[in-house]
Amino acid sequence: MEKLTEQQGKILRFIKQFIETYEISPSIREISEKFGFRSTKAVQDHLAAIERKGYLKMLKKKARGIQIIKHGIPLLGYIQAGVPTAEDFSLDDYINIESAENIFALRVKGDSMQDAGIIEGDLLLAVKDPKVIKNYDLVIAQLNNEYTVKYFKKESGKAWLIPANKKYNKIEIKDDIIIIGKVLSVVRQYK
Repeated sequence: MEKLTEQQGKILRFIKQFIETYEISPSIREISEKFGFRSTKAVQDHLAAIERKGYLKMLKKKARGIQIIKHGIPLLGYIQAGVPTAEDFSLDDYINIESAENIFALRVKGDSMQDAGIIEGDLLLAVKDPKVIKNYDLVIAQLNNEYTVKYFKKESGKAWLIPANKKYNKIEIKDDIIIIGKVLSVVRQYK
């Protein structure tokens, strides 16, 4: 998405805060008064630019017809932290934080990473960029259309996927394993 100007950012923040407070969007006149514009045309021009950049939607022929467009990181489903499984990823939901290019989320299933503090139900935020991976990074790997999360380790000309649970064996990375990306963060949602 194209970046907002400073003024557009202020207007968007005002609209969000207004909607959170009053559960309706502000009118064009209310925005004009808040920012000291001499005419509502200036507000309409700003709103049109913010809409073009993908941050809001203007509902035609509706008073107070401003809708905020929510952006987030796609939650693609579950990932195995045990024996790799064939799971076809599809959009499950969105994590409501600012979107970033090549970032995705997976929810953990299994116990192979429990000694690293990663347990079933945790969310993994990851980046699709295998070039940034170094030794001992947490990675998302694909093995014959099966996905797993493990530590990455390269030594003596060989590369390995290392679990954080003694019940599981390390897996040598060969041609049949593709590193999809690097785990950036583990998020635990408490209920």
